[in-house]
Amino acid sequence: MRVAIEVQRLFRRKKHGMEIVALEILRELQQRQSDHQYAVFVKDDVDHGCLEESKKVSINILKDVPFPIWE
Repeated sequence: MRVAIEVQRLFRRKKHGMEIVALEILRELQQRQSDHQYAVFVKDDVDHGCLEESKKVSINILKDVPFPIWE
């Protein structure tokens, strides 16, 4: 199964509530034994090192997208 996950502010330096939760869930999903693929959609920011791409997780950075598009 392919799953798309929107975590708009995942790459910001100071993460809050949902970014922290989403990051931990994504890290856990990378460790699980399954055939699922996850496409993560994020806004470009400074903390690219918080999540690495893997064969299960692809990171799609969207630049300058208006907020209504995220919604």
